[in-house]
Amino acid sequence: MDNRPNSNNQNHNENSDNTVIENVDLKDDRVEEITQNILSKNAHAKKLIDESKKLISNIDKEVYQSKNIISQHIDKLKEEKGKLTHTTISHSRVLLKKLNHPYTQEDDFEPFEVQLETAHEDIAVKDIGSGWFTGLILALLGMIATALAWLFVSSKMTDKAFPLEEIQTGEFFTKIPTETLFSWMGGNPQVGMGVMGVSTLLIGYLIYKVRISIRENKNLKIAKETFENSSNYANRQQESKFEIVNLDKYITEMTPLIVNYRVLLDEQNAKLERIMHIEGELENHAEYQRTSQEIMADTEKLMESVERLISIPITKEGSINELSQNTLIDARVLFESYLSKLYV
Repeated sequence: MDNRPNSNNQNHNENSDNTVIENVDLKDDRVEEITQNILSKNAHAKKLIDESKKLISNIDKEVYQSKNIISQHIDKLKEEKGKLTHTTISHSRVLLKKLNHPYTQEDDFEPFEVQLETAHEDIAVKDIGSGWFTGLILALLGMIATALAWLFVSSKMTDKAFPLEEIQTGEFFTKIPTETLFSWMGGNPQVGMGVMGVSTLLIGYLIYKVRISIRENKNLKIAKETFENSSNYANRQQESKFEIVNLDKYITEMTPLIVNYRVLLDEQNAKLERIMHIEGELENHAEYQRTSQEIMADTEKLMESVERLISIPITKEGSINELSQNTLIDARVLFESYLSKLYV
């Protein structure tokens, strides 16, 4: 019989242990209880803080990269739109006007703008301290206060007053009746010193532990709130990234279509120049050959379609404008229909 351990089971167990520690679900009391048993409160709090930093850093990096990519594609789209409107379409209008073909499309285009709405929030994840330094200071103060309390009580009980008048002379500590005071505390000076020392250390230790415990509870509460806020922020940024990616996909579909229209209209312009060169500039549009009139009509249709496409705002309230989407579909259908005539 093969007694070798099953590697799959080992991997499964290791993955299960890691999942307990790494996948923190604030809404799952059972998982939180298990995690609390594995990690101390302070370690748990620090882990949540680290996860919060990682969440914010990763999503901000992803959004930044998405914005950089779409910015490049927007610049390309603006460049192709400029070539189309300022060169090709302008030339088409001049030619149609000389050929007395009526074209009433508006000459003014709306400014091309794309709104990229992402969450603008000042969210910061602060590091948490263990509280050991303040705990140590408070413990020392508590120990001093305890020692002074012992001395004060013992002086009252033994009617041995402190030589306060000797403070300025520097002989205050040498004239304190320590032997009498310590004897009252423990029956003899040695035991009394031990009693005061042990009790002083105990008070200091208790103060330190209470301070650390209070700080750990506070840290864990802050860490949970921070992690929840960071998760909500990451979700909002993820939604923004999703909108950016969709918009980028839309722009990358629109840009080549605009280029295709520019190529077709450049070809139409060459045909219009041929008509004007062969048939001349006739006063009556109806006097042109039937095929020439069809070329003018096709040119007008192509111009109207692409001008409508580039004049409608792409975004509306942070999302892709539905009217722009429908116009893009219509423009693509017309383009494919025109190509089907050329390549029968």
